[in-house]
Amino acid sequence: MSTQRTTASAAAEAWAEQVRVGREQIERLSEVDEPADFYGPMAQRFALDPHRTDDEALEVLRTLDRRRETWLDIGAGGGRYALPIALVVRRVIAVEPSEAMRKVLRAGISEHGIGNIGVVEDHWPAADPVSADVALMAHVGYDIEGFGAFLDAAEAAAGRCVVIMRTSGAARLNATLFPEIHGQDRHAYPMLPELVELLAARGTDAGVTLV
Repeated sequence: MSTQRTTASAAAEAWAEQVRVGREQIERLSEVDEPADFYGPMAQRFALDPHRTDDEALEVLRTLDRRRETWLDIGAGGGRYALPIALVVRRVIAVEPSEAMRKVLRAGISEHGIGNIGVVEDHWPAADPVSADVALMAHVGYDIEGFGAFLDAAEAAAGRCVVIMRTSGAARLNATLFPEIHGQDRHAYPMLPELVELLAARGTDAGVTLV
């Protein structure tokens, strides 16, 4: 029995629809206006020690580092990965649209004396061309409707791409409490299983490491 493979356009639209449904639910149930800078109230939580050894995902990234490479950290946030990666590669280009996150990132650069990180104030795809050996996308994409175009730009900018995503949101506290508060389950945004399906539909042979 043959099975029909999902097309790239169908997988991209399925991703987009899942994002749209999730966003509609949040907008419908929200009791407060979303701040102009979504990460402003929580940015300081992303100030992490670049020398930490208790982050399993970071330990996997460290096995992928090449000292003469340039890494592009798309959605770098407060530098949770940009800072430690910069300690072992030639250069990191950190693209981050949130002003609050960039403030935390620059504070980390200054505190730890890391001089090989360039900070780009922009959304992705960036307005000006950016190129690197490796593109890192860590916990971005969950709420990006046009994630196919996002990936296109990353693949065009770098020779290799690395993505970090959760396998599911079921264990997260907000998903656990959501039904108690709102009387309905939290709609799941696309995560790792959907990413694997999207990449397969795009013809990308991706390796997966679970931590």
